[in-house]
Order: sequence, then structure tokens, then C-alpha cells
Amino acid sequence: MNSGDSWAGTVNLNGGTLSYNGLTSNGILDANTGELSLKGASKLTLDGNSSIAEAVNTNIASTSTINLTGGTLDLNTGDTWAGTINNTAGTLSLNS
Repeated sequence: MNSGDSWAGTVNLNGGTLSYNGLTSNGILDANTGELSLKGASKLTLDGNSSIAEAVNTNIASTSTINLTGGTLDLNTGDTWAGTINNTAGTLSLNS
């Protein structure tokens, strides 16, 4: 997905790869397994219906942002976190 794409529904990630490049608005993300890459100046919002599970290999580029406004984000030692995470009302879990 890139800046020219529109995402208003629900994306379920259960294996495979979701590459998010420059997109600045999104619908619901339910990521349970697989790989999630935020590239470029991406802005991903996780609201109360969105989540990224610990089993997801997550890569957040230095120019990307996750806005946690009620959803759940689980990161662990296999993930790359170089960008920004703004947590205003969500659950952020850092696991080893």
C-alpha cells in the first residue's frame, strides 16, 4: 500500500507481508502473524478496533509514525522500532 491508495475497511494480517509506504490514513488493522513494514513517511493509527500482535514481525522506519489511540501494539526483540510511537489511549507492550 502506498500514498496513492485508500484504506477504509478492515485488513486482517494472518501470515504474509503488508508493506505500508507513505500512507497517512487507514481503516482497521487486525495483525496476528506475518510481517508488517512501515516505510517512508507512513502514519498508521491503531484505534480501539486495531491491533498488532507479538507474533507479527514489525518494522517501523525512522520516518514512520504509529498513533496508538485505543488499539494494542505488541513489540518484541525481533521487531525494528526506529520511528515514532504516540500512545494517547492504547496499550503498548514491549516484550523480550
